[in-house]
Parts: sequence; structure tokens; C-alpha cells
Amino acid sequence: MNEINKIYQAHMSHELKLVVDPNHAVLKIGGTLIIGDTYLPVIARQVMNYFIRFNKDGDVRIYSKKEMISFLEELFHEIKWIKVSNSAYMIKGVK
Repeated sequence: MNEINKIYQAHMSHELKLVVDPNHAVLKIGGTLIIGDTYLPVIARQVMNYFIRFNKDGDVRIYSKKEMISFLEELFHEIKWIKVSNSAYMIKGVK
């Protein structure tokens, strides 16, 4: 089986599990998953998540820092979340 050492995922346009699980499956032990996505403060994120369901572009939801860390902790360790600008963050986890 081919395994990958690093995976970079930009913008989560699908349910979190549909993006993370397949990437986890092909990562080598010790491999790193890095995700970059949209960051919004709580109120703006809640408003966007309400209206995003009407979007036909494939976006599903904007995840909070807590949601991202909690989900990745199920499959990865050494989780690190970094706000890179007012509207973007990166999160990494090691398999």
C-alpha cells in the first residue's frame, strides 16, 4: 500500500469526516495532515452556517477551532491550530 508523509488540504468543502478519514487512511505513521480553511468569529460563523445550507457551491459549514481540534484528536496527536489572518487558520495533526 502506498502511504503519504504529508497531506495539505485547503478549504473544507465537505463534511469534516469525509475529508479527514480518507487522508488519515493513506498517511504514514508519523505523517502530518495540514488543513487551511476559513476563520470567522462566533457570531459571523453562526450566521454563515445558517445561510451556507442554501449555497449550491458545495460548502457545508465553517468549523470552529474547538470543533476542528476535537475531531482531529480522535485520529491524530500533536494537534496545533494557528490563526494566520483575520479570516484564515491552519491546523495540523500527526498520525
